[in-house]
Amino acid sequence: ILLFLYLILSVFLKNNNNLNLNIFQENFIKFDSKSLISSFQFGFVFFIAVAATNLFHQGNWQRVYAAKNEKILVKSLLISFFIIFLIVLFMGITGSISKLNGLKFNEDLAFFSIILNKNDILISLIVLIFSLCLTISTVDTLLNSISSLTIVHSKDFFNFKYLKDKKLSNVVLILLSIICLIIALYQFSVLYLFLLADLLCCACVYVIFKGLYQKKIYPYRSLVLIMIGLCLGLLFFPSTDFSKSILVGGIFNKSIFNEIFTNSLLFWSFLFATFSPMIFDLIYRKTK
Repeated sequence: ILLFLYLILSVFLKNNNNLNLNIFQENFIKFDSKSLISSFQFGFVFFIAVAATNLFHQGNWQRVYAAKNEKILVKSLLISFFIIFLIVLFMGITGSISKLNGLKFNEDLAFFSIILNKNDILISLIVLIFSLCLTISTVDTLLNSISSLTIVHSKDFFNFKYLKDKKLSNVVLILLSIICLIIALYQFSVLYLFLLADLLCCACVYVIFKGLYQKKIYPYRSLVLIMIGLCLGLLFFPSTDFSKSILVGGIFNKSIFNEIFTNSLLFWSFLFATFSPMIFDLIYRKTK
């Protein structure tokens, strides 16, 4: 992995040999307190988003339950953390250097826009193969999870005579694949779709994990709490150009809001979606 990262870094520097690598220090001195706060808020947003999303990733839970014992689980998680940290740090640094140097690239596919070059066909092919492997692995895990959930819980919702267990799961997977294909044809922003999924996960985090430790589950109350978190999050969720939201710039004029809100819509959206279900649940239990 280290050799592969070194190889990619070499190609990156070769393709962009006019880069100023001291630009971090030069720009950090110029940052004012508002810029630093916005930067840390943006970083915190993605920390919440990735953490919330991965808590619902069936592949992670499969690996947890497949571990031989707790010691092996802890060791494997630490090794995975170290590897992922290096990869994410590397990709973040290359993107930051390129952005600060004024290089033009597609933000959704920044890493590929920077690395891929017509003169380096071999590197482009290697990156493409690794990307396909990652995508196939993710899709395979997703298909397994959907199929498992459909087979286990289909009897609670459907009672079709000719659609039993595996047949029903196959039909569901085909229908979902068609929907995904139609959405893909519209070429929506990958990052924006990912953030929408993160918002839903943030709204569900408190309710789902409270249910893991609570003996009695209240389905109606849980649904209401999730909808509260989702609705409040959507009020602040930014538009595709990240300039306004339903509440800020939509229902109310953007000028009446402080810059703390207008410059960090995504941060407040995830914050409300994550913590509002918890607050409303506490209020309900106290007033009951």
